[in-house]
Amino acid sequence: MGGDEFVLLITDAAGAEADDVGRRIEASLTEPMLFGGEEIHVHASIGRATLFEDGEIEDALISAADAAMYRNKESRRLRAS
Repeated sequence: MGGDEFVLLITDAAGAEADDVGRRIEASLTEPMLFGGEEIHVHASIGRATLFEDGEIEDALISAADAAMYRNKESRRLRAS
């Protein structure tokens, strides 16, 4: 999508399966990574939208996923404080 946001389209996973994919991606990103000899830590906030639950129009689907991602990000911020 731009900057530090991207869209992953999963065509063959139901809600719970898509949630599991998101959790696995999030978990893999929390592992420290080496970049230029330095250890870096990355955090991710993932939002999910389902075509038949959240809308059938591409823009609406992306907006629903974006809103879910921001809810996840806010939830993490509140838990950290």
